[in-house]
Amino acid sequence: MKIIRPLLSFLSFCFCISLSAKNWADVNGDETVNISDVVAVINTISGNKSFMDTADVNCDGNVNISDVVAVVNIMAGQETDMDDPAVAAGFCPNSHHPHFINMGDGRKWSCCNVGATAPWEFGGHYAWGETEEDTWYGWSAYQHCDGSEESCYDLGKDISRTIHDVAYVKWGDRWCMPNLSQAEYLGRNCINEVFTLNGIKGRKVTSKNGAVIFLPGAGEKQDGYYFTEGESGSYWTSTVCDTVPGYAYEFWFEFDNVITWNNDFDRCYGQSVRPVAYEEPDAAVKAGLCPDNHHPHVIDLGFGVSFSCCNVGADAPWEIGGYYAWAETTEKSSYDVDNYSLYNSSEGVFPVPRIGVTGNRFDVSYATWGGNWYMPDNTQLSKLANYCSSEWTELNGVSGRKFTASNGSSVFLPATGYRSGESIEGSAVGYYWTTKYAPSRTGSDAEALQVSESNVVLHTMKRYYGLCARPVFEAPDAAVRAMFCPDNHHPHAIDLGNGYEIACCNVDADAPWETGGFYSWGETETKSDYFWTEYKFSESENDLQFTYLGADIAGTDYDVAHVKWGGDWVMPNRELAVFLENNCRFEDYEDYCYLNGVHGGVLFTKVGKKVFLTEAGSPGDDPTIRAGRGRFWTSTCRESDHNDAYMIYVDRDLSCDTDTRNFGMNIRPVRKKK
Repeated sequence: MKIIRPLLSFLSFCFCISLSAKNWADVNGDETVNISDVVAVINTISGNKSFMDTADVNCDGNVNISDVVAVVNIMAGQETDMDDPAVAAGFCPNSHHPHFINMGDGRKWSCCNVGATAPWEFGGHYAWGETEEDTWYGWSAYQHCDGSEESCYDLGKDISRTIHDVAYVKWGDRWCMPNLSQAEYLGRNCINEVFTLNGIKGRKVTSKNGAVIFLPGAGEKQDGYYFTEGESGSYWTSTVCDTVPGYAYEFWFEFDNVITWNNDFDRCYGQSVRPVAYEEPDAAVKAGLCPDNHHPHVIDLGFGVSFSCCNVGADAPWEIGGYYAWAETTEKSSYDVDNYSLYNSSEGVFPVPRIGVTGNRFDVSYATWGGNWYMPDNTQLSKLANYCSSEWTELNGVSGRKFTASNGSSVFLPATGYRSGESIEGSAVGYYWTTKYAPSRTGSDAEALQVSESNVVLHTMKRYYGLCARPVFEAPDAAVRAMFCPDNHHPHAIDLGNGYEIACCNVDADAPWETGGFYSWGETETKSDYFWTEYKFSESENDLQFTYLGADIAGTDYDVAHVKWGGDWVMPNRELAVFLENNCRFEDYEDYCYLNGVHGGVLFTKVGKKVFLTEAGSPGDDPTIRAGRGRFWTSTCRESDHNDAYMIYVDRDLSCDTDTRNFGMNIRPVRKKK
């Protein structure tokens, strides 16, 4: 540090550089390059992990004094190599390719392909498991078979860092082929877009930390010629297909926004290889529990349940992680009944959240990790005992139970103990919450899974005790994949850009593509007949005359959105319907607007969000649903004729119109933005 201190004194006089495009020296992400970035690098060298994703300024794979020098040089205006297209576009810090590009959570990718000297170059095309290019790519020329797909040799489940890994063979110990998990990370956690670099069309992949890599559209080689060159990109992973031995997994893209991160393909064909940095595998990887060191992973056990590899609050499968009272999402110093948030001391009872504890603010897995992670129910945790073989073992020196499914996948639940008051009790046993509470006079208990050296059982525990949480994963549903919603836990509030939010789905629907219930205006229950004579507020069986309920029923006992969903959810009023008509783009094309096989229209809000509006029709005088159009009641009664109310009408366009109040229509709730 004796050398560093004079350096810091000198740098304190330096001019702070404002950033426009990505600047590799902006280590702390404050959009300037100054002394604080030098300090951030030095702190990283000293062991602080806050800026591990950005401290490797020169992208050489290490964080050391050379990165301090790189920041100083940029502060002094000595940026070089700007004539390199990859440097000018912010892909690389200099022209000395390849670089280690940290794409988040420590995952480092090369800036260019094997066989390339720059990010925009195609590089070589290699059959899976071969380390030299061929002139012919087919089963007859493939080295690792006897002339046919059926005769493919078994090279192992993963060829990373073997003699069959072209990145490892050609680039050395610090590089290897990416595995399937690493490829999927790019797809799930990064933004990708069509991009042209130095005249070559490809994909720009941007990570959450702002780092980018460019994947040129090098196509693939089949037989003796290029296939889809300049139209797509095909990149091998090191992982063999688990169902067809003659195939291996790839990630590929086309330029019409089609992109797949886990496709399987014939091993004999020539594809690009984009290396990743090699990491010494940790204890979980060596034990076959995880594909790499970047936890948590989704572990599919093959019987409809996928678990995380580690607990909430843990960075690895052998770590205990955090302790949480049931339906609480933060740790605390003491776990007593008196400081339990869901205890009513005046009545001596333990209320249960009305909306449950899955996928909401009471779910520690969802609240902490977000996305499609959530707390398991008692059935999902009990399946570990019923569908898996298990053994009491040690992982990295920690005792616990390893569960292995018939598909070969495993999860490890460490012995955790539980927190009572300020103490840890039962440290030789693992305790894991489920979402199920145990009904009793006071409701003080909930179900938990206990794993010990002798058995695996579901047992009740006091809700105010601190137990661990092992999340389960739910695959993204159709609405998430189509980018209507951030996760599967509907409903979501979608920003309209005018101070209001609209729900992603209808009342009585569990997902955006579901129809939900049909309601006559002002009624709060569905029914089988929607004739005007069956209308609750009809004044006569012989004359079409309805009771006046007021100019606007939002937030009243006649508002089905407010009655059924509670809180500040209400039916939209006429003013909001007119806003949607005049200020939001709407698309409804016969071959385009389908979600999970259901036809509807897509509303684009002022802030770029998407809302799917089902077109399920509405039962009127004829109780048969007339599909093909969407009708959604507003809360506003028609001024000139109180027998009618305003609705949001969806057909080829979206408009605000009126209809007779007895008709059954869907309800799409809204609320003021919080």
